[in-house]
Amino acid sequence: MSRSAVLRPNGALDPGPMAAILANHAIPGCELTDRATRVHTRLLPTPGGPRRVTVSIRSDDVQLTADTEDDGEFTHLVRTTRTWLDLDTDTGAVARAFDADPLLGPLVREHRGSARWATRSPSRPRS
Repeated sequence: MSRSAVLRPNGALDPGPMAAILANHAIPGCELTDRATRVHTRLLPTPGGPRRVTVSIRSDDVQLTADTEDDGEFTHLVRTTRTWLDLDTDTGAVARAFDADPLLGPLVREHRGSARWATRSPSRPRS
């Protein structure tokens, strides 16, 4: 049985580049990505063992579907997915930090939300 949740980001979401980076970094045989539909499937660790999750990256949010019936595991998978996709970063604050920079400011304004998940790993949560 699977469970689903809508994960809303804290700021802008750029679905095309997010799906592309997941596809580009997918481990063959372990992860599946459909670039056209922006759907990515992989295993994530839980205290009870690995569980399959699928994320559907939409224009304003991420739909998470996880193969678990356990409430604790599902909560863990929601938290892990939010960290993996960096959905809790205040992208407005990031943009404001670069806004005055003559080189980076225009790039950040043009690609709001694109850098939020480039360095996150689900097994290496932020400290």
